[in-house]
Amino acid sequence: MHRELGDERSRYGRRTWREQLDDAIAWPGSHRFATGILLLVVVGALLLSAARGRPTSRADLRVGDCLYIPTAAALDPTSARPIGDFVAVEDVVIVSGAQEASCTASHGHEVAAIVTGPDASSAASAAPGPLDRDAIRRLTRPLCEAAFPGFVGHALAGSVYEINPVVPEADAWIAGGRRTVCLVARVDGQWMDQPARGSGE
Repeated sequence: MHRELGDERSRYGRRTWREQLDDAIAWPGSHRFATGILLLVVVGALLLSAARGRPTSRADLRVGDCLYIPTAAALDPTSARPIGDFVAVEDVVIVSGAQEASCTASHGHEVAAIVTGPDASSAASAAPGPLDRDAIRRLTRPLCEAAFPGFVGHALAGSVYEINPVVPEADAWIAGGRRTVCLVARVDGQWMDQPARGSGE
């Protein structure tokens, strides 16, 4: 008797969705090593995501926020200053924002204050010459430094921390967008694993 290839398929039929589900449930038990590796990868990714948190724009930053800012130095394991120099930090915050982090986990910066700098006419008289980001930083730095002792609990002089202003571009400043974010970081450029806020250091 001649038998077509399709006869065998029809004889055994396709596996039901219930059988496929049973196989999927049984797979981890019969592949324990692979399952362990998958679990480690998933748990690691979840922990990293939880530690770094969601991206936050400069406009959404608030006093007390702890931040991870992905500068090129932060991604370089050989960097002597892994949080990055402040110009690089400022550029990243302005262009793409920062990532919220737990204040008791690894983070590079904390928002010590949100200040509003002088208006454009005051800025022009206080900083003769072109009004660029360097000039705006000079104008706003005293405002950030004044907020430092109340945030850290230690005078700026002799502290293990420093403070720097993240300022708007000059055209935004002139148009009235003078919101400046004051960021505290370690002087030595290393990561923090505890809050600078109220540390007394």
